[in-house]
Amino acid sequence: MRILIGMSHVFLIMAGLGLAAVDPIGIALMPLLLMQKQPLQRSLAFLGGSLLALMVMGVAFAWGLGLFVLHAEQSHPWLVPYSQVAAGTVLLAVATGMVIHRRRHSQAGMQPPQLLVDQLRLKVWHIATAGAALVVAQSIADVVFVVAMVHVGQQHWPLWLMASAVLVYSLAALVLQIAVVGVYYWLPAVQRGRAMEKLRRFVDAYAELAAICASSIIAIVLLAYGLPASLHYL
Repeated sequence: MRILIGMSHVFLIMAGLGLAAVDPIGIALMPLLLMQKQPLQRSLAFLGGSLLALMVMGVAFAWGLGLFVLHAEQSHPWLVPYSQVAAGTVLLAVATGMVIHRRRHSQAGMQPPQLLVDQLRLKVWHIATAGAALVVAQSIADVVFVVAMVHVGQQHWPLWLMASAVLVYSLAALVLQIAVVGVYYWLPAVQRGRAMEKLRRFVDAYAELAAICASSIIAIVLLAYGLPASLHYL
């Protein structure tokens, strides 16, 4: 029973971190995909490429970096709290940078890179590749992703269970994009185009703000855990 409770706790943490890993660009791209020909095929290709990339990178990070941190923690117990403080500080800096950018470019919105937009107009495999490339680029620089995968690796689980935790994170990270597709197909056909245009404008206005809030919350949590523990090693 204790093992199941521990697993559930980790899975809940992974789901929360996945939800906090807001992807404004990925969300902004979904209306563009759904307003083209073959919207279901294109949107599912993008989501499939994103999910596959998240799973492969997540398991690789958890199996490699996570286990390395676990072994390092045994000989250097100060490593985890110091890492939490460092990650929290980086996330606060990222949030501050986004606030400055938002104030300077308040009318610009969250515009997807033109290269990605061009890829979405090509063949389905280009779309899947674009989704995977976006996830890879963001995950490498995403402190939330690294923290999540290190946490999974520290559990010292077998590979299948580790992959299950990564899957929970990945689905949570993509849940907003999945929800957009679901809403699109739930709406009557005559309302879909207008709804996607409204969604695009909403994302332009508020997606960056959501990313700022998510980064700030995770940063505060990491600092709240890391700072008191790190003081014991000064």
